[in-house]
Amino acid sequence: MRGSGVLLLAMLVPACKGGTTATIHPDPSVRAPQPAPAPKVDDAVRVLFGGKVVDLKARALVHVLEKDRPKLEASFEDVAYVASATELRAYDMKTGVRRWSVPATCEILEAAAGGAFCGTSGGVVRHDAGAGIAVPVSPKSVVQLVALDGRVLGVHADRTLDVWDGRSGLSTGSGTVPFSIYGAREGFVANPKGACAASIGRELQVHCVDRSAKTLYTNTYPLAKPTDPSSTWFARRQLDARWMVASTWFGRSVRRGVVVRIADGVEVARIEAEIIAAIDEDGALDGLLVTRPTTQLLEPSGKLRWSSAEKLNDAASAVAFGDTLVVSSYHPIASGADLWGFERSTGKTRWKGDVSLLPIAHSKYSNHVELSRAFDHVVMRGTESAQRYLEIFDPKDGTRRFAETIGTW
Repeated sequence: MRGSGVLLLAMLVPACKGGTTATIHPDPSVRAPQPAPAPKVDDAVRVLFGGKVVDLKARALVHVLEKDRPKLEASFEDVAYVASATELRAYDMKTGVRRWSVPATCEILEAAAGGAFCGTSGGVVRHDAGAGIAVPVSPKSVVQLVALDGRVLGVHADRTLDVWDGRSGLSTGSGTVPFSIYGAREGFVANPKGACAASIGRELQVHCVDRSAKTLYTNTYPLAKPTDPSSTWFARRQLDARWMVASTWFGRSVRRGVVVRIADGVEVARIEAEIIAAIDEDGALDGLLVTRPTTQLLEPSGKLRWSSAEKLNDAASAVAFGDTLVVSSYHPIASGADLWGFERSTGKTRWKGDVSLLPIAHSKYSNHVELSRAFDHVVMRGTESAQRYLEIFDPKDGTRRFAETIGTW
């Protein structure tokens, strides 16, 4: 995880008065940390989690940087930045030794080669990697900071964008986004060309920029039909470096899903099914996962590949390991998550993982899970309103090899 920010819980409200569809908007009363979506393949050996350093290759906790849970954290290569309510501290992730500590109040935090980018209502400040010296970057407040391969993208509430060099903090470009961004949960996600964001209502709008904030494309994809009942809701199901998935949520009379290829904005799938995840195979769309009314894996054309008697939840993240499809199933506004291993060609259940979670129940909740691959194992990252966890599983049999869980209340 390279960064985290202050996020807003998405709740369902009508998209427009008298309209036939609705969309997801934030609930300002709920503010929970949300990790940036993890890459499908983790190339970092050491990752920062809850003020601790986890070695993904060794599948072990190697350093405890902070005894108390940090407010925010971010890392770049082997430098970790941890923010409390009044201080920002830097650590060497290889040794666990603190480099410096300076007074700072960060509302959003991201890391780059030149140090930590701290966002507040008063603007953005870069704290130098060497000594933590504060250098002003921008007087404008930000709702999201995104690491872009050596640069940092700042997203402002007025829909403007800025990109700063990760070492110097100097501006390298600016732009605009055609819709409002509600924090990292609904905001931009980095990819090899730059970053993309999406807005969903009666239609899906995808806006992608390059590493200088210049618009690559802004495309609109219809979702609703005039004949859809007023109870038809659409949601962002997946947005990562390769795929954007939008579909109905809790669809009953109508189930519909659309998949967009991020690289060029081409719509690669549109079917009358509630797609919750796109299955990637070396950059190509290999399958579509649905769980309502039954668990199925579909071809991109919509043709059934297999169905399973296992009851999965309304949201999912999935990664493929050879002929094993690993799926994390969860509900986006309820606690808990499952982990399953399916035979990719037939849908036969191979195993169910033992996910370690705190026994927490809440009336207002946000829940998000991301799976990735690291050193031939499955890495599961989950963020709920009241807990975060990082767990590592063997894809062959679902054995849990590591688990670290922290409460966030």
